[in-house]
Amino acid sequence: MKRLLGCAVLLVNMLFIACGPHFDQEGADHFTGLKAYHMNFIDRFTGDTGGTYDDATLTSACTRGVQEFDNAKAYMESERDKQGLKALAYLREQFDKDCSFLRSVEKLYSKSYADEHKAALGANYDHAIAAEYGAVGDRE
Repeated sequence: MKRLLGCAVLLVNMLFIACGPHFDQEGADHFTGLKAYHMNFIDRFTGDTGGTYDDATLTSACTRGVQEFDNAKAYMESERDKQGLKALAYLREQFDKDCSFLRSVEKLYSKSYADEHKAALGANYDHAIAAEYGAVGDRE
């Protein structure tokens, strides 16, 4: 009886591994890294943290952010992750808008705006991360 029970547990585990929930860890990792970078970007360019506007620093931070988005895009294209690419395009657009806005006003974000912006943006990243945990079956 113990042997039969052991075989049944082994079979269930094998089925779970083969047919159970799948996720794209690397896709989720890309979104997680982008979220961290974008949140830190906003913090870095918030006036109430003691910083001052510097165009060279902003340009460097925006360039690095674009590189991070490009790396994520290359991965998602290689995986044919249509949903991930849509989410990535939306988040990239927001990052680009943040860079453009700061350049146009040549000022830093206020603390109150940064907090509200990060809350909304963080929720969007969280949705993208959550979607990657169910993404493997959603490929082209």
